[in-house]
Amino acid sequence: MSSKPEEAGTTAKAGRPLVPTLRFPEFRDAGEWETLPMRKLLSRDPEYGVNAPSSPYSEDKLTYLRITDIDDDGNFLSNSKVSVDINPVDGNFLKKGDIVLARTGASVGKSYRYKDKDGPLVFAGFLIRIRPESTKAVSAFLSNFLTTQQYWSWVGVTSTRSGQPGINGTEYASLPVPVPPAIAEQQKIADCLSSVDDLIALEARKLDALKTHKKGLMQQLFPAEGETLPKLRFPEFRDAGEWETLPMRKLLSRDPEYGVNAPSSPYSEDKLTYLRITDIDDDGNFLSNSKVSVDINPVDGNFLKKGDIVLARTGASVGKSYRYKDKDGPLVFAGFLIRIRPESTKAVSAFLSNFLTTQQYWSWVGVTSTRSGQPGINGTEYASLPVPVPPAIAEQQKIADCLSSLDDLIALETQKLDALKTHKKGLMQQLFPVSDEVPA
Repeated sequence: MSSKPEEAGTTAKAGRPLVPTLRFPEFRDAGEWETLPMRKLLSRDPEYGVNAPSSPYSEDKLTYLRITDIDDDGNFLSNSKVSVDINPVDGNFLKKGDIVLARTGASVGKSYRYKDKDGPLVFAGFLIRIRPESTKAVSAFLSNFLTTQQYWSWVGVTSTRSGQPGINGTEYASLPVPVPPAIAEQQKIADCLSSVDDLIALEARKLDALKTHKKGLMQQLFPAEGETLPKLRFPEFRDAGEWETLPMRKLLSRDPEYGVNAPSSPYSEDKLTYLRITDIDDDGNFLSNSKVSVDINPVDGNFLKKGDIVLARTGASVGKSYRYKDKDGPLVFAGFLIRIRPESTKAVSAFLSNFLTTQQYWSWVGVTSTRSGQPGINGTEYASLPVPVPPAIAEQQKIADCLSSLDDLIALETQKLDALKTHKKGLMQQLFPVSDEVPA
C-alpha cells in the first residue's frame, strides 16, 4: 500500500466535512476529523517552568532551556546553552514527548519538542510544558500542528487579548486542535513529516559544514593579529612579501557616510526600498521577504552602488555588515547604517567584506563598541579599523574569488534548505484540515 497521501477532495468550510485535502489511502474512509481543546489530548494540565536566573554553562551543572535557546524552526540552540543553579525535582526536567511553548513577549507561541539527543534539560519559567497523553495524541503530530498557519493565527488573536503579548497555560489548554478519528492516522502524518524533517536536518548540516569550512579557511587566508603572513597562501603569491596593516580609511574612496534618517513605511513597488539593520541577516544577506519602503525625495548618494558595504553602528547589531548586490535591487540605506566605499585600486570590495566577518574584526568591534558604555561605533572609528592587506591587489582578488566560490555553494545549499522548508509548509497545509474553530 502506498505511503503517499492522496487527495481527499474537501477542506473544512462551513457545512462541509472536516477532512484534510490530502489523506493517506488507508484512512480515506476513516471518517471526519474532530476539533478538540488541547487539554483533552494531554495527560496533565499545562505546567510552568522554573523561575531562576541562568548562569554560565558548566558540564557540572544543569542545562537550562529558555525561550532564547529555541530557534525559529523549533530546535535547541546547543551552541549558546547556559546552566541553572537549583536543587531539581523530577518534574523540572523535560521528558520524551514533552513540548514547551513560549508564553510571553515577541516569541509567544514558539514551540520546542524535547529530543533525547539534547540531553537533560530544565525548562525556564517563561515556557509552558504540555505533555500529550500517548493514547490520544502523538507528540510529533501535535508538535507539527503547532507550526501551522492556523495555529499562528490563533496565537495572533489570543496573545493580544490582554494588550500585552502573552498566552497562559489555561489559554493554551483551550487551543482547538483538529484530530483524526484514529491515532494511527496521527502517527502516519507524524512519520511523513518526520521524514521531511530528516531531509531538512541533513541539508542544515551540509550548510553548517560549509559555513564552518569557510570560517576555518578565512582564519588561514588572513594573517592572525600581530602577524604579517597568512598560514595559507596561493602559490603565485608565496614570494610576494609581507602583508601590511592599514587603517581602513586608506582603502576607501571617501569618508564613511551615514544613511537616511526617515521612518519606514509598508513596502510598495511604487516606493523606494529601505535597508535597515533588521533587514540584514547574520550571514550578511538582505532579507527581501520582510522589506519595507521609505518616503523621501532621494538624491543619488542615498542609494547603494556596486562595491558599497554598510555597517551597523549601534545597538546589539553593531558591527554587522552587508555588501550590496545588484540582485537586491535599488536600496536606500538607513541612518543607523554607515556606508564605506572601497577604492578599487586599493581594496577589492569582496576581500574587505570577508575580512569584516573574521574573528579578529569581531574582537575589534567588541573592544571599540563598548568604549563609551553604550554599544556603538561611529564613522571615524570604523575608518580607523586596522585591516591586513597583501602587497598586491591581485592577491586580494584571488582570496575574494576563492571565498566567493564557497559563498556560491552556501547560497545553493541555503536555497535547497529553504525549498524543503517551503515544501513541508505546503504539505502541512494539506495534511491538516482547517476547522472553523481555528482561525485560517
